[in-house]
Amino acid sequence: MVYTGIIRSISRADSIQYVCPKRSTQMIDRGKYIIQECDNPCTPSLYGRTINLTVHHNYRYNSAMPRSSDE
Repeated sequence: MVYTGIIRSISRADSIQYVCPKRSTQMIDRGKYIIQECDNPCTPSLYGRTINLTVHHNYRYNSAMPRSSDE
């Protein structure tokens, strides 16, 4: 899974989003489309597998910096 950033919302708790590494975003006819570049997809969703982890539940596991980063 690839870290994409923190999702901030007014009505929900902040969450960290991870997406499938074979997912790509392309501009087609002035619109943004998410394309799954996988021969054997792990989910029937057009967006691919997406995981949102709530920040407030486990502070050690859900740190502000991803674990695999240089920071």
